[in-house]
Amino acid sequence: EIDSAAGANALTTQALSVRDALLAEATTRIAPLQDAVDLGDASGGEEEELEAWKRYRIALNRVQRQAAFPAAIEWPTPPVTHNSQ
Repeated sequence: EIDSAAGANALTTQALSVRDALLAEATTRIAPLQDAVDLGDASGGEEEELEAWKRYRIALNRVQRQAAFPAAIEWPTPPVTHNSQ
C-alpha cells in the first residue's frame, strides 16, 4: 500500500509539474495580448487570441478535476498563435 501511495503521489507531482510549466507558458503568451487590450491597441484577432489563451489556461488549471487524474489526463490543446511580426 505504501508503494502504491508513493507511486500515486509521484504521478500527481509529475502531472502538476507539467501543468505548471504549461500554465507559465500560457501566462507568457497572455501578458502582451492583455497589455494591448488594456491600452486599447488590440486588433480583433488579438482579442480573440487572448480569450483563447485564457480559456486554455483555465482548462489547464482544472486538469486535476478530471476523473482519472493523475493516471490519465486529457490535456487541453493550446491555441494557435498568430504572430504579426
